[in-house]
Amino acid sequence: MSEIMKKIIEVDGDVVVLGDLQPSNFFNIVGYEKCIEDLRKKLQNGAEVVVLIGDLIENMDMYYQQSFLTFDLKRQHVFIKYLINQLLEATKARKIVFIAGNHDTARGGEDVSMLLAEYYKLKGYETFWSDEFIILANDYKTYLMAHKISNAYGSSHVALTPLIRSSAFQFSRWIAEKTMKKVGKLKYGLLIDTVILGHIHRSAWRFDSMNIITLSGWNRHRWTIIEPSTCLILYSDGKEEVLQYPPPIDLTKNEIKMQQWVNEIFQNYIKQLTQTKIEEIRQTTNNNNGNDHDDKPQNENNKSGGDFDENPFKNFVQKQYEKYAKNDIEESFRELPWHIEKNSEKPKIVFSARNEIPLIVLQQALRKFGIETVLDEDRFKLELKEEGIIKLLQTGIDEKIKRRIIFELGKLGS
Repeated sequence: MSEIMKKIIEVDGDVVVLGDLQPSNFFNIVGYEKCIEDLRKKLQNGAEVVVLIGDLIENMDMYYQQSFLTFDLKRQHVFIKYLINQLLEATKARKIVFIAGNHDTARGGEDVSMLLAEYYKLKGYETFWSDEFIILANDYKTYLMAHKISNAYGSSHVALTPLIRSSAFQFSRWIAEKTMKKVGKLKYGLLIDTVILGHIHRSAWRFDSMNIITLSGWNRHRWTIIEPSTCLILYSDGKEEVLQYPPPIDLTKNEIKMQQWVNEIFQNYIKQLTQTKIEEIRQTTNNNNGNDHDDKPQNENNKSGGDFDENPFKNFVQKQYEKYAKNDIEESFRELPWHIEKNSEKPKIVFSARNEIPLIVLQQALRKFGIETVLDEDRFKLELKEEGIIKLLQTGIDEKIKRRIIFELGKLGS
């Protein structure tokens, strides 16, 4: 009983619940922005709690096929923080509940929902985390929230299958039995009014002796039916409201916009991290450890040494930019189709993509190393000429990629 009681959260105010954010190329951008706008209007006095019921990321570590639909995990992690920050700003909530989903555990065993719970706790929020379920209780109802119940998967046609319903009833009965108290000749257990689930990416609401609500996700894939994204508001007076937002129809246009949005947020995040470090170095330099004398190395003319950088954070910034540029280059070689062409006795590497966004990212990354390229925006091609190939082989990119380039160059002469 004690373990179940630890999972009960008593609330007095409104609660906002979302599930299955999973930012892929087909994330419902317009729907999410409209959802944030609606939450500001509907919750002008703010909400007490925000609940995220699992699957915050698209995890290519666990599901390799998602590598072709989404972003690397570090960009997803930054983007999820951005989405959550928007949600917290719109709802004014100071409590956040994270429930782990099957996509949230990375290859190394770290759970993204747990890491985010720790992150927001350090930022001053009251956070709760569970890898199973939590129970929210107000003066009117008791809500059981979980990403999924047992191994119950949904259906693309009927959403709530008999297995989900029976699992929800059995689990609620188990909670009642585990919390049973005897008062005189009567026995009382914790009764669940409503079960709230995610995972199946289909919205549904079944009214019964115990209600069951499922929330759909915020992505549309080409092979699934058009299902609206949903957000659930649990009002303090016991009423519930499901907000629905249609998914994008033009997936190509949505993909281009999503690539731009994620990369912009990621670059801004990196700049903030870098800027924070720069300010620390600047303050340390200005304070000079409380000394008034100049500790710079002097040459024989009593001037600063020629090799000493008067901006001690300049090299740090350059190294950070090169680090992230190198990562972008390596990811492009691993994820984008590329081959070597021989033109007028001079080879060139040609990259191709479905749109210009990843090519622009690669072009900017190469430019950090002084390597120029030619971008054909109409055909979605990026050319790296012989001079650029030589410069690239002199950089610190992964040795396996260098060997692959050299191997492909050797095939030209055979």
